[in-house]
Amino acid sequence: MFGANRKSSDANSTLKLPRLGAAPAIMDLQTQFSNARDNRGRDVELSWHDQLISRTYALCCLCKQQGTEPVWTIYEDPDTEPKICWQSETSDYNLIIDAITMLGRRAVETARTSTSNSDSPGFDQGVYEPATAAQQRPISSGYIPPHSPAAQQDASQKPGVSNRANVDLTEGDLTQIGMPQLLQAYQMALLTGKLEIINDNAVGYIFFHQGNPVHAGTPAEYGDTAIRELVGWEEGVYRFLPDVSTTMRSVEKRLPNIVAEGIQLLDQKRLLKKSGLTYESLLLRKHKDLSETEFKLMLTKGAPLDYALQKEVYDYLAHNRTLTDLLRDKPLEYTLWNTLLYNFLSCGLIEVKEPDTVRGTALEFLGEAKEQVETLASSFVRPETGIYSFEAFLFFLQYEYYRYEAYGFPLSVIVFEMKKKRQDPTMEVYDQLPPQAAAMAAMRIDLIKRPLDTLAHFEALDHVILLPNTKPSQAAFIANRIYENLTATPLDPEIDSGKLFLALGIASLPSDGEDLSHLLHAARDAKLRATQGSFPIVLSRTAKS
Repeated sequence: MFGANRKSSDANSTLKLPRLGAAPAIMDLQTQFSNARDNRGRDVELSWHDQLISRTYALCCLCKQQGTEPVWTIYEDPDTEPKICWQSETSDYNLIIDAITMLGRRAVETARTSTSNSDSPGFDQGVYEPATAAQQRPISSGYIPPHSPAAQQDASQKPGVSNRANVDLTEGDLTQIGMPQLLQAYQMALLTGKLEIINDNAVGYIFFHQGNPVHAGTPAEYGDTAIRELVGWEEGVYRFLPDVSTTMRSVEKRLPNIVAEGIQLLDQKRLLKKSGLTYESLLLRKHKDLSETEFKLMLTKGAPLDYALQKEVYDYLAHNRTLTDLLRDKPLEYTLWNTLLYNFLSCGLIEVKEPDTVRGTALEFLGEAKEQVETLASSFVRPETGIYSFEAFLFFLQYEYYRYEAYGFPLSVIVFEMKKKRQDPTMEVYDQLPPQAAAMAAMRIDLIKRPLDTLAHFEALDHVILLPNTKPSQAAFIANRIYENLTATPLDPEIDSGKLFLALGIASLPSDGEDLSHLLHAARDAKLRATQGSFPIVLSRTAKS
């Protein structure tokens, strides 16, 4: 084990695990104990560097005889002058995590006292490291890491998160306080409970235990990634439910580290927003002939990201693609595609262009002769709606089925209904959308779907989108985009999001059978379950016999 007079032979017998960039989580402790159990009699060391206070710690686990508790020891500065900070024989991971947390707080208090006793408080106390070049990127929303010298200096100069004088920790509006400051306030107040954040498009949550996040989620992410996404939410309302707990544990890193990463994502998001990026925007490559060496060189100015992924996506953008196309064909987490497009845009590799409001056809070369083709196509359309009829949908569907049989291309359909809730205090009554609202819905859907996708009527009152060469997960992404687009703003002055009723059912081949009968039956059933359930989008999971 480590000690002030540790022998070199003892050091050589230590099994060292890879150093972490932040304090270990329970999952790390489980891995460490497993290694110690398999190497009885040897210390298994897990070290990490706390950038916030510029200190390095090592946690050692020693399993002696079978049936005895493992010995856990925490050392400070293990590489130079190791000093024992804490030791215990225990199998309680939470006790170890608490000990690590208390060490960090103790160091912070020491740094705070040192700073307050100095005539020139700042970074010259030998406790905090200067920011690296990567850390000197723009910091959004004025976030100050808890217990940093800037926080200590700011605390006496202005009210706010640091002294919590003007922060309502129970409920409030994100336009009045940014998520970084709000999370900082909960950590400094050592609160336990559940934070709920609600905006127009989604709901997120974070569970805290004594100021530390233990579990978090958004509709698309969990854990650290969810918190990074929530840091970027700039609109919405929040409320805190004290003493609400969960047994789930998905957060691994320390909150200041996660927030710092989230702030970088927020800065990237703001650049993308400034460029005019929307889901319907075209992502156009600026350079037609760019060598791999030139591509790598240009990327050096961007944020660190897997090169193979960036090259794959850049090659994909050789054809005209929208953001919706990219996320449908290559599903990526928000944190990935946000950073990836930031790199492409800031490094001068792509430009963002607004989509054409009127799409030309592939038959423009025919000139006036293409009018005959358009006349034929108009015979497939219902005049009162301007949308393909159910019979036309079946006609196109059978040819996509032939392609599925011949080449194995996946095939998906989204059957959905759009209705208006009638004001009736006694029961829930739904009417068909007025023609103007239905036409607006069709225009918004047309911006999302590809030219080869077909929007049509389905049977008597419903609608359907035919998605050739589309997997179930890709169809689900399109269904979510449609739902977001139709509910973001009213389709009609008299139909707000509270009066609009949507239910979407998704089915695919070969996931839901082997023929069109099974496909359409599965789609109908999924849509029915969407009308009866609590979530408006249902993906069919029919098991094949």
